[in-house]
Amino acid sequence: MQPNPKQQTAEKHCVYLSLGSNLGDRLAYLKAGVDGLRTDLQVTSIEVSPVYETAPWGKLDQPGYLNCCVRLWTSLSPAETLSLCLAIERKNGRQRTDHWGARTLDIDILIFDDLILSTSDLILPHPHLKDRRFVLKPMADLASELMVPGYDQTVGGFLERCGDTGEVVEVEGLKDITYF
Repeated sequence: MQPNPKQQTAEKHCVYLSLGSNLGDRLAYLKAGVDGLRTDLQVTSIEVSPVYETAPWGKLDQPGYLNCCVRLWTSLSPAETLSLCLAIERKNGRQRTDHWGARTLDIDILIFDDLILSTSDLILPHPHLKDRRFVLKPMADLASELMVPGYDQTVGGFLERCGDTGEVVEVEGLKDITYF
């Protein structure tokens, strides 16, 4: 039985992440991102949504993406979780040269427990969570009924009302891959 995301202790935080890739072997980069999370000693449990093919968002003149979401439990703080995500991105060739541009691997923190936070480095929940179908669909696969901190709305509710009309198509055949 998985820990209740609402039950927070000093040792376990429930965190939702979005992973995306639109350069090179996109699936390999998603797997490398999940591997990087799984091998961190402070991450004790991880679940991965199905993988989806999606159109670019924000900057449209780039290749399509593969996206998924991850739910994990960790003893890391929000800042430490961000550092881990950035390190995994760098290890996989991420270069931050163009805002919303193409990337080998992008890992965003969506929700960290029920924390509402705004610093120069991190805003929680993610400020565009409710606006991006490519995030909401895989996240709803993991936690449709999860209340988004600071809103009187669930992930599934945001998905139903999302104004983003971008197509989000599950990649067939990956359900049988035990890795994901």
